[in-house]
Parts: sequence; structure tokens; C-alpha cells
Amino acid sequence: MNGVRNGEGPHGNRRIDLTDHILALRLRDHLGVPSHVTAALLGIDPSTVPHAISLAAQLIAENRIPLPPAAPHPRTPAALAEHAAAARLSLTMPDMQPKSPK
Repeated sequence: MNGVRNGEGPHGNRRIDLTDHILALRLRDHLGVPSHVTAALLGIDPSTVPHAISLAAQLIAENRIPLPPAAPHPRTPAALAEHAAAARLSLTMPDMQPKSPK
């Protein structure tokens, strides 16, 4: 990452660059990563993420930059298995059936 710290204290926040702005946008739009996770990945305060996403989206829209479609978000084990099979990936999942008491 190309960020620099604003301070050396415990609250010294990392500055993000253009690449980080775009990464935050794509993490949200392409993979559905929540803001608090993006903040942890980039080493920034979670309140910074929505602003970074907004600025990146504006830049992309104003310059008519085409982006790839968002990745599918499997929501169930069956959907995940189907997605993996379509991508020719081997996927091993534990039995998801509820266990009955003995």
C-alpha cells in the first residue's frame, strides 16, 4: 500500500491514495465487502470508506471508465457449491444438516 501516516500516535490515521479509493469501491461493488472490513484491509478509519467510495465512483462516472460486472454473491451453501462447480473448482464443505439430539 502506498499510504502514509498523518501521525505517529495511536490515532495517526493512514492517508489513502487514488489506488486505495478505487480498491475500496471495487471491494464493495464487485465483492460486496462491508465498509468495516475494507477499512481494516486498508488500515483506515471506517468512516473514511464511504467518502473514498463516493469520490472513486464520481471519478469513474465522469470519465466513463467501463468496469467489469460484479461477482455473484452465493448466499447459501447450495449456491456456493453451484458457483464453484461452474468455475470448475473443487469445493469441500462440511455437512450443513442440523444434527438431531440423541
